Amino acid sequence: MGGPADAAARRFHDAASQSGYRMAGEEHRCRGRTGRRGRGHPAVAEDPMRYLDILFAAAERHGRPIDLHLDEHLNPERPLFDAVFERVRRFGLQGRTVLGHASVLSALPRKEFERIRDQMIDLDIAVVTLPAANLYLQGRSHDMLPPRGLTRVAELIRAGVAIATASDNIQDPFVPTGSGDMLEIARWTLLAGHLRGDELATAYDMITAIPARMMNLTDYGIREGAWADLVVTDCEDVSALVGGGPDCIQVLAKGRPVAAPASPAVEAIRALEDVP
Repeated sequence: MGGPADAAARRFHDAASQSGYRMAGEEHRCRGRTGRRGRGHPAVAEDPMRYLDILFAAAERHGRPIDLHLDEHLNPERPLFDAVFERVRRFGLQGRTVLGHASVLSALPRKEFERIRDQMIDLDIAVVTLPAANLYLQGRSHDMLPPRGLTRVAELIRAGVAIATASDNIQDPFVPTGSGDMLEIARWTLLAGHLRGDELATAYDMITAIPARMMNLTDYGIREGAWADLVVTDCEDVSALVGGGPDCIQVLAKGRPVAAPASPAVEAIRALEDVP
């Protein structure tokens, strides 16, 4: 990989190794005011194994789940999955561990991938794919057939692994584009992740219900008593929403419109402003 994106990544990793992103800060991350989840990036640690021990121990001590930025590379010689699996078992964090990126799964031989996949299922470990960053950053050093850089999205979700999709960068050195629209990410995921045309609803679930379960959002969904944070559109169903997108859209936050409809034809949606 070369060029501005590579230089930015190197500067980030250098700064991370020399700053407050060191291992000693992970205890604070797990119990901080805004941290409902222990977060970590083993690749930038001076000692990844000790880093993982500190992070998992802190998560166990403070009753937090774990969110790891893991193996965002395509080198089959240095994955950290087994180290994570051992600590999930040791610290009892089954069902409370999420792995971001996991790009290297696409570079592993099938039998090795299947072994790792089966352990993810056994330990109830979830995955988040970040297609924009992976498409932009990975595979730059390949002269022929550059890889897409994503994890094995389709194979994981069809096997029963909980996998969500998102973007961890928008209009920055790692991903210079992006609008913050999760429908955009769902479409990229379907195309780059080798989902099928009949899996549009699956891509929709990857930006809605699946991440909500990962975050343990008990007040999520369209039902009485849930938060009325909604996107209302004129699409017939979620497949049409992901496949083509709406002509008219209204965003609601706690039941109140926060973005104007795209067309004056949606007066019924505007009437929601009067809903108590």
